[in-house]
Amino acid sequence: AGSLILLTYAIHKEDPVFIVGQSLGSIIYIRNLVLIDRKKRALARANHNND
Repeated sequence: AGSLILLTYAIHKEDPVFIVGQSLGSIIYIRNLVLIDRKKRALARANHNND
């Protein structure tokens, strides 16, 4: 969540270098959250199929 706040601040300051840096960090953070969610869903499906 902190990276999104910093990205918002960078956009407010209109600093292109700061924006690019924070955008990359935010993209990686969001990607990791998606991967974690996919793994949880796959495990839940596997457990449901085993019952």
